[in-house]
Amino acid sequence: YRAMSTATSAVDELHGEFRRRLEQTLQTVHAWDSPHSCQTTIPQIRASLPWDDLRNDHGGPYAEPHRDAFLPGGAQGRFVQRLARYFQRNVMTWVNAPNCSNATCVNNNSSNNSSSNNSESRMEHVETRGPLSQHELQGQASRVEVWRCLDC
Repeated sequence: YRAMSTATSAVDELHGEFRRRLEQTLQTVHAWDSPHSCQTTIPQIRASLPWDDLRNDHGGPYAEPHRDAFLPGGAQGRFVQRLARYFQRNVMTWVNAPNCSNATCVNNNSSNNSSSNNSESRMEHVETRGPLSQHELQGQASRVEVWRCLDC
C-alpha cells in the first residue's frame, strides 16, 4: 500500500508540474494576444500561416494520410497535427547543443546542430533554471538552459 501511495503521489506531482507549465504557456499566449499588449506576435503568426495547406483534406505538404486517419478529433485534430508539422518543418530550429559564445573558440568551427549528427559536442549542459538576468526576464523566459564549453 505504501509503495502504491508513493507512486500515486509522484504521478500527482508530475501532473501538477505539467498543469503549471501548461497554464504558464497559456498565460504567455494570452498576453501576446491581449489588446493592451504592444506586441503584434499573434496577428503576425496568423498572417504567415499557410491556411489552405493546413485545412486541405485532399493532401497538401502537411498531410500524412497514413497517420492522420487515426487522429482523434476529426478535422480539428488533423488541423492541429498539420499545424505542428508546419512549425516543426518551417519555423523551429532544432539544436542539440549551442555553439560556444566565445568567437575565437575552436568549438565553433564544427556545427553542433541536429542536422550534422556531430556526436563529439564540446558543450556540456550544466543546468536548467529559471530566468535570472535582466535579458532573460525581459524576454519572459520561463526556463533557461546553461551550457559550458569544454574547450574554453
